Amino acid sequence: MNWQSVINSLIGSGLSIDDIATEMGVTANAVREITAGRTKSPRYEAAMRLIALCKKKRIAPAQDKAA
Repeated sequence: MNWQSVINSLIGSGLSIDDIATEMGVTANAVREITAGRTKSPRYEAAMRLIALCKKKRIAPAQDKAA
């Protein structure tokens, strides 16, 4: 899963980093770390909340492309 793309898609849909962080149960700084590529993947629970947010917003989570 490309978490950076997932978050960028949510931002593109009108959500703020603070909104996303609240839904994920993490800090806004943690979301910024993912979008900057410094954190490759969130913890399991936060990742599941991020996927749930995508479903709520009807955004398909981006998948990593096979090489």
